[in-house]
Amino acid sequence: SQFLKNHVIPSHWNLLEQNTLQELRKLTDNDTLIGVLTYVWGDIGEPPARGSLGNQLMISDHYGGGGGYYPIGGPTVIPKGAVQVIEKAGGKVLVRAPVTSILIDETLGNAYGVQVKGQHNIYAPIIVSSVGAPLTYQKLIPPQHHDRIRPQLTALQDASVAPEISLLSLFVGFKGKDDTEDQELAQLPKQNYWVFPSWNHDDNIAAFQRDVKGSSLPA
Repeated sequence: SQFLKNHVIPSHWNLLEQNTLQELRKLTDNDTLIGVLTYVWGDIGEPPARGSLGNQLMISDHYGGGGGYYPIGGPTVIPKGAVQVIEKAGGKVLVRAPVTSILIDETLGNAYGVQVKGQHNIYAPIIVSSVGAPLTYQKLIPPQHHDRIRPQLTALQDASVAPEISLLSLFVGFKGKDDTEDQELAQLPKQNYWVFPSWNHDDNIAAFQRDVKGSSLPA
């Protein structure tokens, strides 16, 4: 996080540290308006009372610039394009190669590589983990080095930062039993719908977690 703060997004870092709901409350007390402004919270993974204002602004600006788009050729063209850029720059992309541990220098305490499938070591001067803080600190850093990251492990026990929910996007394709039905399916609306029990996204999630079978899924 310090690297990002100093080099990647220094001018916007303060927005990432601000709470979405708290900041919007400074602008309006209209709950419906706040709900509308934060309707895409599901793409972020945290409802407004827990979410980062910076993340909310970035996703809202993304959709506000003309809506969502799908790449020609389907989503698989995204990693294919990324691989080309990485390899052109001298990098390498490995598939079916799950990282099982981050390699830590016993003396210096620096990360110097990763272990793949528990047996293959890959070395690099900089290690970037994108699986989130809980998995990185609790699973990928070996237990014998947990004393080096005690503040981070302690912070993850705080309910305000601990992971709360997991979200999954499911893309479904429909095929009719004949040409007539295919034509009818082709007329389905070509946009996304977000359907909520109410505009209070935090209350929706709380109600769903209290009664998964009896509450509406806020989706």
